[in-house]
Amino acid sequence: ASSLLVASGSMVPSAAYADDKLVELIVSQQRLLEGLSTAPLRHVVITGANSGVGLAGAKLLTAAGHRVTLACRTQAKADAAAEKCREYAASAPDKFFKSRREGGIAVGAGCDLASMASIRSFAKSLQQKSKDLPIDSLVLNAGLAHG
Repeated sequence: ASSLLVASGSMVPSAAYADDKLVELIVSQQRLLEGLSTAPLRHVVITGANSGVGLAGAKLLTAAGHRVTLACRTQAKADAAAEKCREYAASAPDKFFKSRREGGIAVGAGCDLASMASIRSFAKSLQQKSKDLPIDSLVLNAGLAHG
């Protein structure tokens, strides 16, 4: 039997270890979204952020006032996704995400995970920028196809 709880509706599972035991907490979607705008400002890097879950998360984080670096296979895709994030952040609050905070920044960055040269270049760029702006969270969302 699995120790993970199955969430339904608008509940979001979260797991962590405490004293070597798995502790689970289920947070409502509304509470999670409200927390985005009240949490300390962060710099979040998201891979695979040009579509799907990565883009949706980047939009929400930008609208909540955080700095988001969108790492995508090409610079053009990254720039287009960052623009979508900025547009969402500038739009009026919607039913889904009402708790917004100004000042969010979305920046696109090319990083092709199939190319070690691209990965190294991306990492070096982040390392240089992180002297002034450290990375708080890294969301490894990109998928890789092996063929």
